[in-house]
Amino acid sequence: MRIAAAIVAALAFAGAAPAQSFTPLGHLPGAELRQSFAGGVSDDGRIVVGMSNSGSLTEEAFVWTEETGMEGLGTAFDDDERSVAYSINGDGSLIVGGTVGVRVYTAVRWLPFTGIRPVSPPAQFEYAKSFRDASRDGSTLVGSLRREYPIEEVAAIWTEKTGFESLGGLAGGYDVAVAVAVSADGSIVAATAESESGQRGFLWTREGGKRVLEPAPGWGHAGVSDLSPDGAVAVGSCTGGNSGQATRWVGGEPEVLAYARPVPGRNRSDAFGVSRDGRVIVGWELSDGVWSGTVWTEEAGMRRLDDVLTELGVDMMGYRTIEAARVTPDGRVVVGYAVGPSGFNEAFRAELAPTPPPRCSAADLTTTGARPGEAGYGVPDGAVDAADLRFFVRVWRVGCP
Repeated sequence: MRIAAAIVAALAFAGAAPAQSFTPLGHLPGAELRQSFAGGVSDDGRIVVGMSNSGSLTEEAFVWTEETGMEGLGTAFDDDERSVAYSINGDGSLIVGGTVGVRVYTAVRWLPFTGIRPVSPPAQFEYAKSFRDASRDGSTLVGSLRREYPIEEVAAIWTEKTGFESLGGLAGGYDVAVAVAVSADGSIVAATAESESGQRGFLWTREGGKRVLEPAPGWGHAGVSDLSPDGAVAVGSCTGGNSGQATRWVGGEPEVLAYARPVPGRNRSDAFGVSRDGRVIVGWELSDGVWSGTVWTEEAGMRRLDDVLTELGVDMMGYRTIEAARVTPDGRVVVGYAVGPSGFNEAFRAELAPTPPPRCSAADLTTTGARPGEAGYGVPDGAVDAADLRFFVRVWRVGCP
């Protein structure tokens, strides 16, 4: 099977991590409109999944490795028109996504040696719309279930043992909720839903139920896109009107991330992927009409991904990144899509420099400037309080030099 060949090849050629790089991934053959988009990456950064136009389908899920290149994954049924791979589990042994026929959605798993495996919804729902993410071992998947009468789409969790379980939505919403990410051990689910107060993110655990992630002050809505492997950090955006800003939630508290290139009234950004420790976040920014992939770190703040790669000496080959969709747990490999010299969108894989370890100091850990570039950043604020404790817990999770 094609999936098995790609995974076996990636494991067989595993070795020392390559230097910083930017790699366009190409397109599936035969399509007149040559576009591809990467949306998932294995923990070691060697296997990339996403969607590409192809000669046989309007859009087709793909798997890519350096050894095999891009290969199409097909669909669940012969009359399906398109498929998409949203994510891949940590060791690269399972790809998840969905296929679409004539108004029929099917959540699917792609497995080595056995190929595509459609998953049926429970009786009270018409569609298992798609799987959006998988736990590290692939035993727990998340996505959404949908029915038409009455119209309802709910966040859902699935295991092979229990099948689908509806997580519902939020009170007062418009019956729309989607689970978008799951922690590495499968115990924490991140979802976005409509509520009586507007769009909100929420975290779900079996023991505690739902915990709503509220927008930062001054914003009306909040949506979640990804979750760190331990479930401690969620990322997405806060929005209102025609604007929005990339946001991370640590301990449930929102922190909007400054724009890479602020232009008053002409900015919008979103965060789509987060590293293991929450210190590397990737996404996109619209600044004065220009779209750019972005990378945020605690040390440097928000930056355009192209600028980061160029400063590392990477040849961008005439490409400009549009969206950074996911990042590996170590914060080194980023995948997304860029526009190339041909003018078509194309999936990419980029390798960054290693992230420096977190800075530790005496008990007064927080500073008068909250972010790099602000006055007082790096200068202790003179108080030992709860903010210092929260900072300590965050850096303790990843270790201090």
